[in-house]
Amino acid sequence: MPLPLDLADYEQTASRMTAILKEYHRVKDNPTELRNFYRSLDRDFVLGSSIYIPGYTKEVPSYLDDTFLRHNQAAAVHHLNYWPMYTHAHSFVEMIYTGSGSCHNIADDGVLNLTAGDLLIIPPNLRHAVFANSGGVIINLIFTVDYLRNHYSAVFRQNCPINDFFADIMMGKPPTKCLLCHVADNAPFYNLAELMLSESLHRANSDILNDLLILIFRLIHREAQVSTPGNVLGSRTMYDIFHILQEDFSHITLQMLSERLHFSPDYIGRLIKSATGKTFSDLLLEIRMKHACFLLGRSNLPVREIAIQCGYAYSDQFYKRFKVYTGVTPAEYRARERSAEWQTDFDI
Repeated sequence: MPLPLDLADYEQTASRMTAILKEYHRVKDNPTELRNFYRSLDRDFVLGSSIYIPGYTKEVPSYLDDTFLRHNQAAAVHHLNYWPMYTHAHSFVEMIYTGSGSCHNIADDGVLNLTAGDLLIIPPNLRHAVFANSGGVIINLIFTVDYLRNHYSAVFRQNCPINDFFADIMMGKPPTKCLLCHVADNAPFYNLAELMLSESLHRANSDILNDLLILIFRLIHREAQVSTPGNVLGSRTMYDIFHILQEDFSHITLQMLSERLHFSPDYIGRLIKSATGKTFSDLLLEIRMKHACFLLGRSNLPVREIAIQCGYAYSDQFYKRFKVYTGVTPAEYRARERSAEWQTDFDI
């Protein structure tokens, strides 16, 4: 399937990039031809389009590292055919969607061949490499762990393998293997993935990207067949714990949480400690402070109102906790975030 018409300009650039990468793949093992290939390249185009050519470009594009999602919590990237394999890991979650054709994912546990309709979810910090040469469309959907906490967990609450998988990630214990899904009805998913790619290329506002990814997850929950990895003991309960904390962090206590889940406070405390390495109080503080940071950076609410929303009736208590957690005052944090450049540079 071709890319949609509204991506016609990008499609021309992508075709040119793919032709360069295909030629590199052909000559890379022949030193003489490789030198001639390097000399023939349009350096301005190569550097301007951020193509990764080993031996010619110094660095891989930023979507392979943790700087890519420094301003947004979600994005889509077109994985070009013949892109050189590069083993990497990152702190965000990556979903490799094979819209058409095929690709190969290489990880510590072997090579996995993906075909049309396959979706491979790669947890944070798992080293892997991807290679495609079938002429198909491969789209990488990437999102931060904070996206799961701030958006995903508020929508999807049922017990299922995908939620168990994401619960482990949100609790700071990412799985050591990928989760493979297959979408039987590929067309709707393909259209949504293309739309998210289009919005990413046009530097869409983050709310649009967040909402599109939620729609994609709804399709996964409704349509996908899932290959289930081993689950961490208690992950379903931990998913419930995390969902309640995200909903009620302004007033929840350990006693209230254990009563809602019908367990003793000691058991809930031990489960949280085992899954996250944090006490209940530490985890609650982290959620409150991250919400405060989000509001300070993305809203005009007064600090006193943000303190109340985060569960602090007295502003001085909030100021003290925030300064210890971030190293700066709320006003300093807001000024720093406002002065930052919020437009993401998508290096496709």
